[in-house]
Amino acid sequence: MTEVRPKRVPVGVPGQDVGVAVDDHRSATYVPLHSAVVGEDEARALVARWFEIWRANDLGIVDEIFADPVIRHTGRGTERLSRKDYKGRLVQVQRVLRGARTTIDDQVVAGDRVWTRATSRGVNLETPDSEPATVMTWMMIHRIADERIAESWTTTLAGIDWQGRAGS
Repeated sequence: MTEVRPKRVPVGVPGQDVGVAVDDHRSATYVPLHSAVVGEDEARALVARWFEIWRANDLGIVDEIFADPVIRHTGRGTERLSRKDYKGRLVQVQRVLRGARTTIDDQVVAGDRVWTRATSRGVNLETPDSEPATVMTWMMIHRIADERIAESWTTTLAGIDWQGRAGS
């Protein structure tokens, strides 16, 4: 019988080895190499502050919770943004989506990652007047380093509402 040796694959930002994925062909485990990981409650509170940016329309929170630069992975690709540039992106989105109320539907903290599924409801100013209300489901992963959000992976599903439960 051939012995299966775990494969260690560096993961993270090119040129910046932030962890390894250990893959033994049965399961994969992410092991951070370095970062000051906060406790589970602190990690959840940090991500909750991200949602506060939208609820309170307070871009000052960006300076409190994000690393500089922050790395964002979205459907448009990967980018490294300064806090100032990230605030500019948020201003663009806030011009389109008003009065958004967001609920966190599921959240899991694993090591330095916070996985969140959330639903936002608000007014989309870019839709025709006949359908101004919108619902958006978010799937996000935030990586926490040195008590700040250092990296995020985000996908949004416009018009999808996963809050309902089967059989209810």
